Amino acid sequence: MTAFTGNAVTAERYRDHFCGLGYTSELASIDDGAVGLRLRVGRALSAGSAVVVVAIHAFRAGRLALGLPDEVRIVTVLSGTDMNKYALDGERAALMRSVIARSSAVVALSEPLMTACRAMIGSGPQPPAWRVIPQAVSLESSATPEAAPRPAGIWMQDEACAAVVNCSAAEGLSNAVLEAMALGKAVVASDIPGNRAALCHGRTGWLEGSDRGIAERVMMVASRGDAEGVGAAAREEVLSGAFAATVERCAWAAVLAGALAVPRPRAAEPEKPPQ
Repeated sequence: MTAFTGNAVTAERYRDHFCGLGYTSELASIDDGAVGLRLRVGRALSAGSAVVVVAIHAFRAGRLALGLPDEVRIVTVLSGTDMNKYALDGERAALMRSVIARSSAVVALSEPLMTACRAMIGSGPQPPAWRVIPQAVSLESSATPEAAPRPAGIWMQDEACAAVVNCSAAEGLSNAVLEAMALGKAVVASDIPGNRAALCHGRTGWLEGSDRGIAERVMMVASRGDAEGVGAAAREEVLSGAFAATVERCAWAAVLAGALAVPRPRAAEPEKPPQ
């Protein structure tokens, strides 16, 4: 993905998972375009390697992978932007359907994203495998064993705040929300599927269905002073529950093994000359 984005943080974490699982893994930016990706893939194929391309965003990254050789496996990771924005555009939705049909597996960060994608595809060609893998939090290595792990994301520069507000209505599963939870911050967020997958209303954060509701909740949190307890519960949830990095890595181990097990397409046999 493009550097300095939430998806770039996700890509770096995936790379670390893949290397930890024993695969050779490198990052390719969409800024390099389809030509740059094909050059990287071509070098790997020339070395005799089996290649899996993990495309984060069915539209933005997946479209670059469509022209790759048939023997390259593609695993497409659905984003909130894919389903909340690009799927609403007929031409882009058609391209995403082509990407998904070409994929060996499709990974969604939440069940609602996968459900929306299945609805978009309808009766069209299906990938061999679907998998929901909740997003984990990228953590920095602690300087000392007793130091608490910290998120390695790019957005949280000021830790002085007591709570974090996320008003976006187009999130899949937000890195920003998960990073805030990992820092022990209470989160007030829009009541949309991606945020529901991360937050339990009243226990690890608050979900509100309107801008006014968000504003009123922020004022309530500020006046009652209960952000610290909710933030502590959020931190425990995101570091030890379904969003733990170990859970994500194990799930990806199964996805990659499955993708590599999909038989490579057989090369077309040359036509026989007429007798």
